[in-house]
Amino acid sequence: EGDDNSNHSLTPDSFVELVHAHAATAMEKYLAWKYLQSDMSHIFFKEIKSHGRIVSFKAKTRKAVSAAKEMFCRTHEDDNEICFV
Repeated sequence: EGDDNSNHSLTPDSFVELVHAHAATAMEKYLAWKYLQSDMSHIFFKEIKSHGRIVSFKAKTRKAVSAAKEMFCRTHEDDNEICFV
């Protein structure tokens, strides 16, 4: 679970293609971008920046996801289903 996958970045385009197995429409790209920047998404993905701008996302390791989920559930006390899994 090291950083040997450093070239496997995820963009809104590639996210939609991975999930739906087709090229993303403009609306799907927008919705994927919004999801990837959401608080819940930060449990699973970290932002990759270039010149201070987010250009893609990278999946976190299992250990990092566990720690991020724990922190998310402590700071978001409403009924987030992720906290019960």
